[in-house]
Amino acid sequence: MNGNNFEKWAEEKLLPNLPQKSVIVMDNAPYHCHQENKAPTKYAVKKEMIDWLQSNNIQCSADMKKFQLYELIEKHKPKEKVYRIDVALKRRGHAVLRLPPYMCELNPIELAWAKIKRVVKGNNIRGDLSLTKLEEATREAQSSVSKIDWEGFTNHTLKLEQHYWEQDGLMEDAIDKFVIELGGMDSSDSEVSDDSEEEISDSELAQPLPSTSDD
Repeated sequence: MNGNNFEKWAEEKLLPNLPQKSVIVMDNAPYHCHQENKAPTKYAVKKEMIDWLQSNNIQCSADMKKFQLYELIEKHKPKEKVYRIDVALKRRGHAVLRLPPYMCELNPIELAWAKIKRVVKGNNIRGDLSLTKLEEATREAQSSVSKIDWEGFTNHTLKLEQHYWEQDGLMEDAIDKFVIELGGMDSSDSEVSDDSEEEISDSELAQPLPSTSDD
């Protein structure tokens, strides 16, 4: 799979079969992330830098050094990344929800694939699946994923997402409490001169993090 094949599949197979105003959950696989108007990196060849600048109507000249060209690129490149597939989907009235990097467990389809793999593996008792039998077993496994399964996958993902939000909040509270216990700066601290401040010993700094559990 690559970006061009994925976008071709999306245009020809996915989009014609999507209900109106669908939400597409997208992970960060490289072929999902082909950018529009991608700015060259500092390692690009000089011609690529000049071509990008000229295509974006930014004045430059062939006698400029690479570091000068890259300074222009850094100054004028888009502040946010725009992905080609996102543009195509939004153009058709759909919304794209991209997962945080390395968080594939927040995508319910991963649970569906896990079930499909289990079913295919269960049908391969003798280990002699030909390509034809493998295709048949895969289609059968895909058909085994029911509406009830999808509801379960989605509910599991929602609970996991809520758990992450709660853990994130606990971590923020722990860090804030830790900073306060170390004597974080406040309005009264700013009025104390450097000469009058007491030195904090290493033993005072090495305080354990407060417990975030009920144990």
